[in-house]
Amino acid sequence: MGFLRDPLMSSHGKLSLERRRVSIATMQHESHGPSGSPISTLGDSRLPSVAIVLVNWNSWRHTIECLDALLAQTYTNVCVFVVDNDSQDQSIERISEWCAKPTGDAGWLRHVGVERYSDRASAAAVPFRLLSSIADPVTGDADQWPVTLISTGKNLGFAGGCNVGIRCASLELFDYYWLLNTDTVVCRDALAALLRRAQREPK
Repeated sequence: MGFLRDPLMSSHGKLSLERRRVSIATMQHESHGPSGSPISTLGDSRLPSVAIVLVNWNSWRHTIECLDALLAQTYTNVCVFVVDNDSQDQSIERISEWCAKPTGDAGWLRHVGVERYSDRASAAAVPFRLLSSIADPVTGDADQWPVTLISTGKNLGFAGGCNVGIRCASLELFDYYWLLNTDTVVCRDALAALLRRAQREPK
């Protein structure tokens, strides 16, 4: 799990971490009351904006479970970018179907501190957009979509997929970039805790 602040992109579109520190953190659950927070696109300019990047490859079940927990975070000034590395298991279709009708899986393990968006009685469809290739232009409205699905058309690996997700999010719209493996299930306050730490130690 990587948490980056304002990464630099080279002219070739590759990620450069020059003059930036990457914080790797394992978060533990902190006690909070019920959140009930709706999913949200960026709306409050006073709060740091976060782009969450997931790289999927033939693992739509993991990705959906990860998304379900991410969309139930107590911190909601986020947008999620799911980069698909040319999966052959209908991942894009499956994830799109889940966004249209968020439903949990009875086989998922239940973890203390983890909330599921699909558990909420008001779990409405999740607005999303699909970019059919990495050649699609960045339109400048990435912060208006809770979820963006990006089909790369080839397997770029995890690092390459993360680069695509960050490039699609753009470096102007977000303050932080959270890079996650799709088999991650996060506690409801994990992102809030990461941001508190990042703001305490900004260098």
